Formats: sequence, structure tokens, C-alpha cells
Amino acid sequence: MRQARTVMFLLCVSLIFSACSSPAQNNVEQGAPSGPQAWFDAPLPNSVFPLGTVQLVAHGSDTGGVSKFEISVNGDVNIFQSPNSSQSLVIFTHDWIPPMPGEYLITVRSQNNAGVWSAPASTVAIITGEPALQPSARLSGLVFEDQNSNGRLDVGEPPLANTLVTLSDCLEAQTFLTSSDGAFLFENQYPPNPCKLEVDKPGYQFSGSLPEMAYPLLLSFSGDSDTEIQVLMAPLPTAIPEATVAITPTASPARVTVTGYSTSVVYTYGSGCSPKDVTIQVNAIDPVGISVVVLFFRISGVNGITPWASRAMNPQGNDFYRATVNPEMEFGSDVLANLGDGWFQYQVVIQNANGDTQTRTSLLSDIVATGCGGLVPPPGSGATPTITLRQLPTPRPTFVIK
Repeated sequence: MRQARTVMFLLCVSLIFSACSSPAQNNVEQGAPSGPQAWFDAPLPNSVFPLGTVQLVAHGSDTGGVSKFEISVNGDVNIFQSPNSSQSLVIFTHDWIPPMPGEYLITVRSQNNAGVWSAPASTVAIITGEPALQPSARLSGLVFEDQNSNGRLDVGEPPLANTLVTLSDCLEAQTFLTSSDGAFLFENQYPPNPCKLEVDKPGYQFSGSLPEMAYPLLLSFSGDSDTEIQVLMAPLPTAIPEATVAITPTASPARVTVTGYSTSVVYTYGSGCSPKDVTIQVNAIDPVGISVVVLFFRISGVNGITPWASRAMNPQGNDFYRATVNPEMEFGSDVLANLGDGWFQYQVVIQNANGDTQTRTSLLSDIVATGCGGLVPPPGSGATPTITLRQLPTPRPTFVIK
């Protein structure tokens, strides 16, 4: 009998120690995944919200600490610093403002201090209702001529009249033509999601703003607010030094059209980000024959602009031409780092068999130039650039850059 009591006592002690083992130990024993993890606490999948602010709540975990969180809403990615990178379990909150009603796929990833990302976790939020209008809002501003194209308003630079200013994406688009003093004004009731402000004047391009913002300008309104902004527009170059050739009239059928580019973001300095190359494709036609198609390009940053560089484009057949450039190798990473974030600007010029260079595209600034870790988050590891094709005046074969 005494021996039976002893066996029962030892069995109870064994069960107590087994129950008190740590959750982390149990997870290891059960084969739980190692490395960084991420998950959503809110919103729960298929939660329904009225149009307005929605709070996202997520957790990230890693034994070595959590350094960053990545939030993607329908593919629109933003990266945030961890509230406490030294903690192995971190809670992250973010106030998200959906732009309009609809269904949104929201994903989260966490990154540990060694730079390793977790697998994504996802949830779905369903937004209903109409935008909640603010009582009133007033947007006023001035447009100036940036005569030296430095992106800053210098003494003596005049206002720019007859500039078309467009406010869109938050309500029905509104336009305003600046007066002789360069002034514009919008007064309305606006939803809380950002409105897009664009400027247009023949022979000019956007070169900067005060406060400094990327183009097109995204402006948000809250309550009874007065918002003021200055917009700078630089004259387009009348000639590019590398293509100084006597200009003679060109027959009307001649044309050159950009049909695609390999990336909307190019990383001009820093390491660990791609792509570093930009490939431009055009469709070029001239009835007297084409001698060469030239791509002119430069980097326009917040702190200055590089000189123009050029590259002859390679014929691809069926009137298509293509060129690939690496801005970092062309201008140097130190120079581009000093310029800061900005745009990869380019223009394509045909030189026909008569030496005429009148046929050219406008100066384009639709590719963001940034440093690794700059304004735009780096794409996923091993991402393959894909080309974005634009509609041509007549159907023609298109190509995918690989």
C-alpha cells in the first residue's frame, strides 16, 4: 500500500512539472515555425465599416526584435518603423483612411533586426457609405515661373498666368486658370481622403512646391481649414546640347511615341534595392527614313539636376526602338545621393535621313528616382521589372521587357 502511494505521488509531481513548462518551449517541441511572424488583431476578416478612419492593429514577433512593419492595401505598400525594435513581441497600430467605398485586401509583414521579412498575413475590410464631407475648405495658391529650373522660388522669379490648375480624385474635377498674379482658388466641401492637384501650361513642367511635395500633389482637408501652397513650373528645354542640329520642317506623318517603360521606380544610389536600370521603348516613324533615335535623360532631384546624358536606341523591328540605362553608373552614386529623391526625366528625339531632329516627345517625368531606403519602399526580393504599355494612335505589336 505504501509503495502504491509513492508511485501516485511521483506521477502527480511529473504532471505538475509538465504543465508548468513554458509556451515557447512547447512551441519548439511541437515544431512551431522560427523567424519573424506577423498577424492582424483588427480588423477581423470581412468586417464592415462606414467610410472614414479604420484602425489597423497588428502584432509582429521575433526573438531578435522587430524593426519594421509593412502594410499593403490592395497592393499599395507602405513601410513603418517598429514602435520598439528591441522587443520580441511588438503591437503596431495605424489609422487607415480608405479613399472610397469598396472591398480592400490588407496584408501585414514584420521584419526582424537582421532584415528578414515574415510571411504575410491578410484580412479583408469592406467599406460602405458616401464620403463624409467637411463643413467647408478653402485651397488657395500661387504659381511661379522657375526660370532657372532649380525647384526653388528665387528673388525676381515672376508669377505664371494662364496656368491650368486641376483638383480631382476627391469630388468631381474642378479647374482654375491662374490670373496675372499666378493665383488660384478652390472653395468647396471636401471628403477626408486626399485630393490630387495638377498644373498644366504648354512649354512648362512642374519643378517644385512649397511645402515640398511629390507630383501630382496630394492634399487633405480637415474641418474648416485654409490651405495655401506655392507651385513652381520650369520652362521645358528648347534644345538639348547633345542633339544640336539644324531644324527643318518635318512631314506631318513623322512621330515618336513612348510605348512603355520597365519600371516606375528606379533606385539611383544605395545598395540592396532593385531595379537600378530603366528600359524605355518607343514607336518611331519618319517618312524620309530614320538615321538614329536618341534617348536623352537626366535626374531631377530636390537639391538639383544632373546634366543631360544620351543613348542611341536599338531598333527592335516594326518601328520599335529600345534603350536601357543605369543612372547610377552614368552620373555616380555620390552625385545622385546629394541630389536626393526626385524624378528620372527623359525625352526621345528622332534624327531622320535629312538630319532633321524636330520630331520628339515631350519631356517626361513619370519615373520616380530614389535611393535605397528612400521615399519609395524597395520591391520584393528578385522582382522582375515589367513594362507598362501605353495606347498607341493605331494598333501595333507590343513587347514585354524581360
